[in-house]
Amino acid sequence: MLAITVLAGIFATYEWKADKPFSFNNFLNRTLIKEALDSPETLTSIGILENIGITGHNAHLNDASEANSLALFKRLKKVRETLLQYKDDELNEDQLLSKEIAMYLLNMLDDMEKYQHHDYPFNQMSGAQSNFPSFMDAQHAISNVESVEHYISRLSESKRYYTQTLEGMRIRQEKNIFPPTFVVERVIDEMTGFIGTPATKNVLYTSLEKKNR
Repeated sequence: MLAITVLAGIFATYEWKADKPFSFNNFLNRTLIKEALDSPETLTSIGILENIGITGHNAHLNDASEANSLALFKRLKKVRETLLQYKDDELNEDQLLSKEIAMYLLNMLDDMEKYQHHDYPFNQMSGAQSNFPSFMDAQHAISNVESVEHYISRLSESKRYYTQTLEGMRIRQEKNIFPPTFVVERVIDEMTGFIGTPATKNVLYTSLEKKNR
C-alpha cells in the first residue's frame, strides 16, 4: 500500500512539473489550475480553496503590471507549443475537441499580444475604476476576523493595483490610443462621484459594514 502511495505521489509530481505530462487531460487541467493560482481574484470568485482552509489569496489583488502581462503571453505560447506535441491519433474524440478549442483560442495569442493596448482599461461599462469596488462588494465574502483583515489588506493594495494599471495607460498614450471623449467624460464623472462620497457612505465601507453584521 505504501509503495502504491509513493508511486502515485511520484506520478502526480511528474505530471505537475513535466514540460509535457503523460496525460493530455492532466496537461489541460494543470494549465487551468496554474493560471487560476496566478490570479487571487479568480480564486476568490471560484471559492473552492476556502473549503479546505486555504484563504491567503483573499488578501491580495491581481498583478496588473505590464511585466505580468508579458509573462502571461510567454506562458501561454509555451502552452501552445506543448499542446501541439500531443498527436491527434493519440487522443480520443473528446480530447480532440478539447485540443481544437484550445488551439483556436491559443492561435489568437499573436494578435492579442500585438493589440493588447488597443482597448480602454477605464471605460463607462466595466472599467478598472468600477470593477475593483464591484469585486470587493460582490465577491469578497466576510465570515470571520481573518476575512475582514483580508478585506482591509486588499484595500491597501489598491494603490499598487491602480499604479500598475496606469503603466498600461502610459503605453497607450505613447501609442496615441485614446478613448472617445464621451467615454473619458463618463469615467471622470463616475470617479468624481466615487471620491466625492463621504467615507462612511462609500460602497467599500458600507459593503464591509453590511457583511459584518
